[in-house]
Amino acid sequence: MIQQPTAASKVNEQLAEAYNQHKILIQVECKCGASYIEESAYKRNKWGCKECGEIVFLDSKKGMVDTVKGKAWYMTNRYFVER
Repeated sequence: MIQQPTAASKVNEQLAEAYNQHKILIQVECKCGASYIEESAYKRNKWGCKECGEIVFLDSKKGMVDTVKGKAWYMTNRYFVER
C-alpha cells in the first residue's frame, strides 16, 4: 500500500526547495592548506575553517570566483584582506 504524502510533508519539501535556491557558495582557502567549497544561508564577512578552526575573511576586492559548483564568494586568511 502506497501512502500519500501529507500536507505537512509537502510544505516541508517546498520550504526546503526555497531555501536551497538561495544558498550562497563560499570558496575557502586557509593558510593550513585547506581549500574547499561550503554552502551558507547568507553572505558572511568571516568564516571558520573546518579543518583548523582559524578565521578566514571575505575578500570583497576579489569578489566571486568560478568553482566546480558555480560562482562562490572567496574567503581566505593566506594574505591580509581589507575589512
